[in-house]
Amino acid sequence: MAVVAVAVAVAALTGCATKRETVVVNATSDMVILMSPTTAHVGTWQHGAWTDSGKMVLPAGWIAGPERKK
Repeated sequence: MAVVAVAVAVAALTGCATKRETVVVNATSDMVILMSPTTAHVGTWQHGAWTDSGKMVLPAGWIAGPERKK
């Protein structure tokens, strides 16, 4: 779930760029890479569950995608 939130945040920030292009990210299957440091509200996997970890800066180069189904 947190990875999806990061993907949505990246897609939203992409829309704020100076270019006037539309970027469509399929949250169920697409992967994204952060091109610059990005502040996002994230969760971390702790004790077998996702836990709200607040806002943090994710560095450029991080890759995010949808949570794998078991």
